[in-house]
Amino acid sequence: MEYFNIDNLHKRNYLVGRLTQKVINLLRLTLIETDILISKDKIRYTLKHAEDFKSYEQYKKCFEMTPDIITNPDYVALHPNGESIEYIKQVDDLVLLAVRIKAGEHLWVSSFFPITRAKLNKYIKEGTAKRFSK
Repeated sequence: MEYFNIDNLHKRNYLVGRLTQKVINLLRLTLIETDILISKDKIRYTLKHAEDFKSYEQYKKCFEMTPDIITNPDYVALHPNGESIEYIKQVDDLVLLAVRIKAGEHLWVSSFFPITRAKLNKYIKEGTAKRFSK
């Protein structure tokens, strides 16, 4: 996986993870194992959520952990509209990284933001979020 520095992006796209068979099975998806990428433009787009974190440094630290969040989430969920997979992990903040599901060679990170414990508990209660065990 490729790690990146938000303040010094030198590539157009970064390989940040892989949709694994374990996640596919857990969420009962009809997909195959696929690489997950993020574009430089999408990284810049997520800056709109930086103010939702305690500080820019906190946002940067959490977001730059994208490969770890995808590889070792605490929970995975399928968005109710079925259009994205959500990787949820307690870093310093509880963060949600959304990966858009659509036909193509790769999957792409679409969003990243902090969520509350209450929101996660709601997802768990509704059966949307599934505990990811290593």
